[in-house]
Amino acid sequence: MATSVSTAGRTRDWLSRVWLVPSWLLSLCLHAAVLIGLATWMPYWQREPVGFSDEPSREIGIVLKSSGQAVQESTSQQTTDAIDPPPSEPVEATTTPPLERPTTAAPVTAAETTSTPPASVPLPALGMGASNGSNLPDPRDRIKAGTAPSVGASLGAAMPGAAFMGARDNGSRIMFVIDCSASMSNYGAMRSAKAALVSSLQSLSETQQFQVIFYSAKPRLMTPANGKTSQLMFATELNKTLARQQIAGVEPNDGTAHIPALELALRLNPEVIFFLTDADQPQLTPQELNSIQRLNQGRARIHTIEFGQGGEVDLDNFLKKLARQNGGTYRYFDIKRLNPE
Repeated sequence: MATSVSTAGRTRDWLSRVWLVPSWLLSLCLHAAVLIGLATWMPYWQREPVGFSDEPSREIGIVLKSSGQAVQESTSQQTTDAIDPPPSEPVEATTTPPLERPTTAAPVTAAETTSTPPASVPLPALGMGASNGSNLPDPRDRIKAGTAPSVGASLGAAMPGAAFMGARDNGSRIMFVIDCSASMSNYGAMRSAKAALVSSLQSLSETQQFQVIFYSAKPRLMTPANGKTSQLMFATELNKTLARQQIAGVEPNDGTAHIPALELALRLNPEVIFFLTDADQPQLTPQELNSIQRLNQGRARIHTIEFGQGGEVDLDNFLKKLARQNGGTYRYFDIKRLNPE
């Protein structure tokens, strides 16, 4: 037993002496490995990174250019000069062909390009019924409310216009209703009405439509080129010529009946009606005026023109009421002054 213990002790002492490594040797090996690693990777640290350049940095701006006008680049700092080669002018994003590029252009400052744009300027009105006040309410709404609108001021300025005996309006479907009763022969009233009618028709454009009703005891429509009297005709030169020929042949005769002529005019669905008469008799009754208003339903604006003799007497006759109830205006002419001879 003693022999066995002695042998085991000698074995452990031998193993300890074989595997024991001094601590200073381990430290020396570890530091040597670190130094070798640093020396190996140091050349890579000294290399310049990919894409590095000594070229100075500069800001990039956007240049917009339209035909006939150049816009200067607006940046917060001045762009540095390029190295190789320096450009003679800033890079431009433009669709203008090289041959059409303007030779001179006034630069626009950054303050001008970023300032608030001015308020929109209303477009000029077209047609004879033009008006500057385009922000007023629709006259049809005022008709329903029972008040008379300001004609022409509330209409779209881009619509074609028409004028007759001082009354003006905008619209593309125009109807003229002219009294040709026997009394229209006095003081050249019929001659004045026909001259004003021809002048008004001549001012219409080909995109507008018109029709004329001459009435006495019965209404009579003009006949267009296609022969269909139950419709409006476009204001072509052919139809204007035919209208002038038929107007020239109209002669005053017979009595006066307003209602059939107005009802016929409304059935053709115009936008504007110019209604001329010299007859204060027969007066339209309130029931007849209401009947016309119901038949119209605000679709057409009815402008009334009265040929009288002497100064205006009746301050609120049926012609004024007819215009007021249907969104139109009223005009009075002393036929004696209109035709002094």
